[in-house]
Amino acid sequence: MGGAGGRGRPGDPCHPRMRLLAGPPKRSPARRLPDRLPRLTCASTDRYNECAMTIPDVDIPITSVRVPLEWIMRAPRAVEKVEERLLRTAQALESAGVPYVVIGGHAVAIWVASRDEGAIRNTKDVDIMLNRPDLDRAIRAMADAGFDVSEVDGITVFFDRADPTPSRGVQVIFANEKRRPYDPRPTPPITPGLRSPKGPTALDLRELLILELMAFRDIDRVHIRDLLHVGLIDDAMVARIPADLRPRLDEILANPDG
Repeated sequence: MGGAGGRGRPGDPCHPRMRLLAGPPKRSPARRLPDRLPRLTCASTDRYNECAMTIPDVDIPITSVRVPLEWIMRAPRAVEKVEERLLRTAQALESAGVPYVVIGGHAVAIWVASRDEGAIRNTKDVDIMLNRPDLDRAIRAMADAGFDVSEVDGITVFFDRADPTPSRGVQVIFANEKRRPYDPRPTPPITPGLRSPKGPTALDLRELLILELMAFRDIDRVHIRDLLHVGLIDDAMVARIPADLRPRLDEILANPDG
């Protein structure tokens, strides 16, 4: 049995001196991954990415899979098309002298990129704000750029003539108007905020935050958190938010990671 304090007698393996002589405990050797893992090899052609899987020591006929490169490139091209639609819209309106600002996800991305380009989030939506008296001029300018106008569920939308899919249209929100009868306040005025290096101008940060708080859908809460994570919503900005929208902002500040 151990002596006083439970230190053990000399010669006892538990005695401190014996542990010192024994040296540090031995570690188990690092485990190697098995050599017989399946291996995937691919080769690209002009139209296909051809892949085949081999399993060592297993004699099973395996057919290679031909994956069209178009499938692989579809997501990056979709992002490029959305950006191209935004640039065409901005150029058409600016050339015609029609006041506008970008709102929604692209406006958030422009502001986020000013702090951290790696933190921007891609979006398929193109949303802009116009003054209603300028709508006729905007329609003519957008028509020259290849867009036709229509109304979908009460929302004015510019459809790309080459791809008239409703979900890929340019949605218009009008300044100084209530979007829905139950909205607590009208939309803010067109207040240019930050201009993207590529051209489009985002709505002023405070007004953009107010718009996101008024809508307050899941995607709007995501946008607000994106702005928060790059340090664009500080104490000074919080103090500038109208009192009726502060509870919504406080909800996000209390749970910034969702």
